[in-house]
Amino acid sequence: MVVCTGSGSSAWAYNISRITEDQVNAILEMAGIRDVSGERAKKICDKYNQSLLYDASDPRMTYSIRDCIARGIFAVEKQCSFANRISIRSRCWNAKLVIDGNWFWTFNDGSVAELEINAANALRTIDLED
Repeated sequence: MVVCTGSGSSAWAYNISRITEDQVNAILEMAGIRDVSGERAKKICDKYNQSLLYDASDPRMTYSIRDCIARGIFAVEKQCSFANRISIRSRCWNAKLVIDGNWFWTFNDGSVAELEINAANALRTIDLED
């Protein structure tokens, strides 16, 4: 799982969750919709991928579940979405929780991580105009 803010790791999360025109075309074909020119697939693809982007000042986080295994054991309702607060319970043994690629903690079965953005600690950015 990748969790990020609008100002951090958003490119990584975007590339995990983005879809391609080929994927959209395959779905349209399965639905019996022929998109000979590819324009419909391109519009759908662009609209969906654009919905994954958000401003750095947005107080929400986005999460993306990588390599989601759908075997009926654990159901994942949404593979990616936005949230104000995220709670994660480990179901793994010998697991690690890694923050910013630099810090890690043991995160074995039953461990819980609560993630939220504290307004007092949120990254502040400014635009300097010429």
